[in-house]
Amino acid sequence: MNCFLQTFVVGSSFVMANLTDIRYMAHKYVHKTITPDAADKAKKSGLKLIGQSSFEEEYSKMKKKLDIDNWENIRGPRDYEKPSEQFLKQVESLKEKNKNDNSTVYCTSAYFPKYQSIQ
Repeated sequence: MNCFLQTFVVGSSFVMANLTDIRYMAHKYVHKTITPDAADKAKKSGLKLIGQSSFEEEYSKMKKKLDIDNWENIRGPRDYEKPSEQFLKQVESLKEKNKNDNSTVYCTSAYFPKYQSIQ
């Protein structure tokens, strides 16, 4: 019994080493960068490639989309409360913004199913 346990412990370390090696090799394969030629072939075949961008670039894009300097924090109603007029005005203004602009709106009646009749 003791020999079996020793063999199991030693053998399992070799098995686990091989399994983790496969895991890390798969991770490298999935996250590898492609050559420009391969990117051109992928674009021609209809694949959409995600570009590399830095945090600063993403922040500047979000800053252009959203007005982060002028905002007002308005608490949404609880389930048992009636919505305040201020909240309903905010929902309406966001719906108007969404109609005029195809950008992302983070507060719509989809998040507040009780107020879908406002549409």
